[in-house]
Amino acid sequence: MNRHQKREAIEEYLQKWQRVLCLQDWQVCSCWPPEYLSLAEPHMKVDWPPGYRTAQVFISPRIFGLNPTLAEQCACHEMLHLVFAPVAEEIGRLAAEDSEIYQRYSRVQEAAIDSLSIALCKALEAK
Repeated sequence: MNRHQKREAIEEYLQKWQRVLCLQDWQVCSCWPPEYLSLAEPHMKVDWPPGYRTAQVFISPRIFGLNPTLAEQCACHEMLHLVFAPVAEEIGRLAAEDSEIYQRYSRVQEAAIDSLSIALCKALEAK
């Protein structure tokens, strides 16, 4: 699979998980920053402004080094952040983002989303 085909596949994974997770009411766009801006970034990262159902997924060129299964898990993982966005926003309102409470919540949420994305991908693959 060449780079263009991998990019199309990753876009399809994002659309698939947006659909599977019933996030069609979100406007999600992807951003492919230049390689020099994303060397230290994870494979994907999603950001959204609180209170709006718009999000931007930043995709690192490092994603091309992953096998398709892991790339799809990354896409699922980022879409799951949008499922939990209302919880993250509420925690953010209750505790400052630099507070220990918010940091602890973020670590626990990240671990839970990791586990859930792996389980969901395996469950759909088994069908």
